[in-house]
Amino acid sequence: MTDMLARMALAVSNSDELSLIVKATIVLALTLVAAVAARRARASVRHVLLTSAFGVLLTLPAIAMLLPPLAVTVASAPAAAHREVRVKAIRGNDLVYYSNVVEDVSAPSLAGPSPRLSALLRVAWTAGAFLFLAPVGVALWRLRRLRRRAAPWLPATPVARMIARHAGVLRPIDVLLSETIATPLTCGCVRPAIVMPVDAQSWSDTDVRRALVHELEHVRRADWPVQLAARSVCALYWFHPLAWIAWRHLCLESERACDDAVLRSAESADYAEQLVTLAARVSHYSFQPALSMAGRSDLAARVRALLDGRQARGRAGLLRAVSVAGLVGLLALTISPLRAVGRSQTQTPAAGPTFEVASVKPNNSGDGRVQIMNQPGGRFTATNVTLRLLIRQAYQLQDSQIVGGPSWLNDDHYDIVAKADGSQLETPSVAQARGGGPTPVQMMIRAMLAERFNLVVHNESREMPIYALILARSDGKLGPEMKKSEIDCTAVAARGRGPGGPPPGGPSGPGQPMPCGIRIGMGTLTMGGASLTQFANSLGMFVGRLVFDRTGLTGGWDLNLTWTPDNMPQRPPGAPDGPIDPNGPSIFTAIQEQLGLKLDSQRGPVDVLVIDKAEHPTPD
Repeated sequence: MTDMLARMALAVSNSDELSLIVKATIVLALTLVAAVAARRARASVRHVLLTSAFGVLLTLPAIAMLLPPLAVTVASAPAAAHREVRVKAIRGNDLVYYSNVVEDVSAPSLAGPSPRLSALLRVAWTAGAFLFLAPVGVALWRLRRLRRRAAPWLPATPVARMIARHAGVLRPIDVLLSETIATPLTCGCVRPAIVMPVDAQSWSDTDVRRALVHELEHVRRADWPVQLAARSVCALYWFHPLAWIAWRHLCLESERACDDAVLRSAESADYAEQLVTLAARVSHYSFQPALSMAGRSDLAARVRALLDGRQARGRAGLLRAVSVAGLVGLLALTISPLRAVGRSQTQTPAAGPTFEVASVKPNNSGDGRVQIMNQPGGRFTATNVTLRLLIRQAYQLQDSQIVGGPSWLNDDHYDIVAKADGSQLETPSVAQARGGGPTPVQMMIRAMLAERFNLVVHNESREMPIYALILARSDGKLGPEMKKSEIDCTAVAARGRGPGGPPPGGPSGPGQPMPCGIRIGMGTLTMGGASLTQFANSLGMFVGRLVFDRTGLTGGWDLNLTWTPDNMPQRPPGAPDGPIDPNGPSIFTAIQEQLGLKLDSQRGPVDVLVIDKAEHPTPD
């Protein structure tokens, strides 16, 4: 159960849409719970609480982008990666890499929705928002027309101005009469107006005064723009039921706060009777705008509150309002930058083979040449290497997958000479037959790093820039240098795993087809019978990001890729220049033109190795 929750948290964090929905849900749920818990508090206080929540919903995306991410580590099982055995060899003057085919090992997915599904979600979200915003626009247009057609009610204007001054409202306010409404209403931001039904001219002075006090309290509290903004937020979160529940509560608390203002100078029973009378008239009118004095949906709750002598009443006050809004804002600042990252339970190398003896010495020569060699007899040497390079070698990672560590991780260089017991070593083909994974030498390097450098690491899943390998053409047509392989490398690999069987595939010379694997030279990549997942893994070393196969193409493929590298690798001393066209295409162009594929820049979950601790090596 814990592991499932951890995977769900990681999947949510790896999707901007899901992360926003979850955080909005937390804000709405906590706000509604707090509003219910404060049911005996003043309605104006609950209104501030709900208003603050809608303000948070509106600003959540901006806060998440502006604040630096705050990682929350959740325990998860380490994701198994594609396993392969890589062998280096010198072919003439070129350093050639071979990657034989080994079966992929699937792991529980921690990714969020696929890029295509995410795009569909964004389209549906946006379309729904426009659909739910349309009624808001229609209502604003009808209110504008109503206000323009309404006639000024001159006898009520002096009374309204006197009540406004007493309430602290200094702005000019128009009092209008209209035949199209049943109950008094308020509208407008810069120059608000109170629109009364035309038969208000026959009301008693007491009824008119109560109606004006109620509507002027809306003006003082700026309820009209607040509800307009909150209704727009509901349109943005149109699919979220808690948003609409919070909207109804906001409207109710707004009316109750204005009712409390009326009760400061009126009897509750008389005012309740007036509300019931006005609400009975609403059903005879087709247009029921926002912020009308009496509505049928919330009438029962308002009357109960009016007649409840234990109910606290009055304005929220500056201190209460600031405190409530500050608490809701603090909640937003707390949860907005949160992002779950996976953490493997294993932080130290597992028990396995170790070097019998290892010498680690600083290299201060300033020479740019680096060499790593596995020599016969179990001898391992590394010259002028950094700790980062050793970690890359031991864990078979790319630079972007190594996170953290001390500042000298890339600057201090070392010479390492180590000797292993030959019985602990296996040839690559045998190790491959036993299921892939780290070779014995890699396990020995990990143990040496933990012992001599006090290296402590753990695995996480983080959202990072990646490339998705996708089809370049909508019709799915591939390029001239790529075709389906006729070799069943799975069967070849199965034969190779038998006792005494040949290795699956194997190295071949330049210009020769690869039987089962990948050959990489300077500006060239040849693949035979391997999957596009392996091809994507191999591309990562040239494009500076991890590459994930999103083509949907399965099985083995043969391909030839030629490009002009941006940074030419260093050749051995005295080696002639290779036949690389300096005006040739970049790797991005070559992939599209020669293979019919494309590298699409995206963001996605990446398994990274986080360095928790590393120290300068202990002396020999």
